[in-house]
Amino acid sequence: MIGTKWREAYKEAVGALRSTYFFPMTIFLGAVLLVAATMMYLLEYDPKDPHGFWDSLWWAMVTVTTVGYGDIVPKTVPGRLVGFGVMISGLFLLSIMTASIASVFVTRRIKEGKGLEDIRDKDHIVICGWNDGGIEVIRGLYHQLRPRFPVVVLINELPREEVDSVFYRFQEMSFRYVRGNFAKEDILARANISQARAAIILADASGNHPPERTDQRTIFGSLAIKSMAPKVKICAELKNPENREHLQRAAVDEIVAPGEYNAGILAGAASASGLSTVMKRLLSVDEENKMWRTRINERWVGKTVRELADHYREKYKAILLAIVTEANPMKLEDILSGDATALDEFIRRKFEESGKDFFASGKQRISVQINPSPETVITGHDAAIVLGRAKPGEASILEKGLDIVTGAMTE
Repeated sequence: MIGTKWREAYKEAVGALRSTYFFPMTIFLGAVLLVAATMMYLLEYDPKDPHGFWDSLWWAMVTVTTVGYGDIVPKTVPGRLVGFGVMISGLFLLSIMTASIASVFVTRRIKEGKGLEDIRDKDHIVICGWNDGGIEVIRGLYHQLRPRFPVVVLINELPREEVDSVFYRFQEMSFRYVRGNFAKEDILARANISQARAAIILADASGNHPPERTDQRTIFGSLAIKSMAPKVKICAELKNPENREHLQRAAVDEIVAPGEYNAGILAGAASASGLSTVMKRLLSVDEENKMWRTRINERWVGKTVRELADHYREKYKAILLAIVTEANPMKLEDILSGDATALDEFIRRKFEESGKDFFASGKQRISVQINPSPETVITGHDAAIVLGRAKPGEASILEKGLDIVTGAMTE
């Protein structure tokens, strides 16, 4: 991983320097050194004090960098004239080369400050848009993912000082910033969305966009992400729950609308003392006990929920709350023979002529069993939702695997 990052950084640096005078000046400097060393060798050769060509090349390098050790000094007038020319050439050439390198770093820093830099990170989280709940989202990621934080890329149109204030509040996390409209593919490409682990789309309030079109931009952004990176998990926030079906058509994985859970909390507060408090604390990101989504080890396939629940309780002091089943949908290819037969072509054509999506556009079918029966048998498509207490031993679990969005732990 480290070697790959170094290679990418090297390629990026070389690409940036190609747009400057660095490489032409490097070639010209090499030519000056060779010519100067050759002339020094021919003009200053003394049989009583012989110096080879490599000594002359050493003198040229020392002179052009204005170091001047004095171990080799031209004694003839022509040799000193050559030395004078090398000194003057070195001042100009090295100045141009140094300025070229400095301009690359300055330009990169300016682009980073304006959110115009291309993101090179992989397996990162992209947060599209911004609103008053953005800080809570990042705080949730902070509590769920520590101590190993992935890179978080923010795409929005906030003033730079507000973005810097977010970075300052979470100094332990690694952030990148891309300024622009996340519904545009070129902006998403700058955020390297195709290499991201997950994308969170907030009901955007940044920029000068009409508030009534917030959900529209969320939908367009979801469609753009799915077209560019179909495997990236998308969690989207809606202002109007009536727009949920549009995000479902866009194959968004998780959809959240404000006020969806308020009714249940209010009803709990009125009907049973303490119930609403429990519900709010379960959803809080600051609580010591957190809900985790954990991938179930293959060795539990075929065993019962009771055995798995006992294992979580004894080893992790965690409570099994639910079983999530993610089944891959049936595809048209699954019912075809695989050979290019006339029957296969007839079946394929009939499905296409129907104009209906019988195979759910390749989206996974997700079912959730809350408080599953103890006799339920674990399958290879199952994951578990557990309630566990944060503890120091948690780090060893996190190192083995994380669900970036929900903060999952893997055995």
